[in-house]
Amino acid sequence: MSFKIGLFSITAATLALSMTAPSARASAIDPDEVVYPAYAELGETSLEFRQGRHFGKTLGGQAGGVVELEHNFSDLYTGSILAAWSKAPGESAKVEAISSENIFYLGVIPKLDIETAGYVEYQQGIRGQAGGVEAKALFTKRSEAFEARLNLIYERWFSAHGARNDWSYAASVDFPVRPALRLGAEAFGEIEQDGTWGGRTTHLVGPVAKYTLNGVPHVGVKFEAAYLFPVGTASRDTNGQVRLMVELEKRW
Repeated sequence: MSFKIGLFSITAATLALSMTAPSARASAIDPDEVVYPAYAELGETSLEFRQGRHFGKTLGGQAGGVVELEHNFSDLYTGSILAAWSKAPGESAKVEAISSENIFYLGVIPKLDIETAGYVEYQQGIRGQAGGVEAKALFTKRSEAFEARLNLIYERWFSAHGARNDWSYAASVDFPVRPALRLGAEAFGEIEQDGTWGGRTTHLVGPVAKYTLNGVPHVGVKFEAAYLFPVGTASRDTNGQVRLMVELEKRW
């Protein structure tokens, strides 16, 4: 599939989402975000647990996480369902939303060898929260020496009150240091929030480690850990954020 067709698909999806009625949503420093790759292993099913927690200041003790079941149905499509939970300081964890994710693999940008994909998610709140949609353009550059990922994210959320329309990003780069270990960095942040571009936006940046546990019968096991430091206005709300992920994989 050509890159032109892929780019048109992403643009069409984004324009369609922009015509819906939104509601407010948390900023790009949500602790359960992840940097998606623009590729998948054919026939693979994965069960992923990820969570994060803020430390210090107004967000100190706030936590959130996701349980996600994903299957790669073909070399063009991956689908998944997930449940998201959150925990406020001094309160018990509560499941807040159920989502459906769809990733469509669009092809490779010629000469640059950058893999591309389009992502569309519908999220439905289950405790009186509004539902919403999210679209992402996914880009990945791979070589023997490194892997770099960039996600450009558009969010629009349904509500009878007000409107919010957000653009953000997630990015990562990592390098192999041992056969089972990769080290690198991640960054998450805002591009536009509720109609305001640039200005005082929030960002989180920090180191990440990815480890593959070999020798487990029947499944592959992957671990990921990151600690992110606040940049920009995020430093007013948090001293930092830790993120942890465990993924079980099965190839059919």
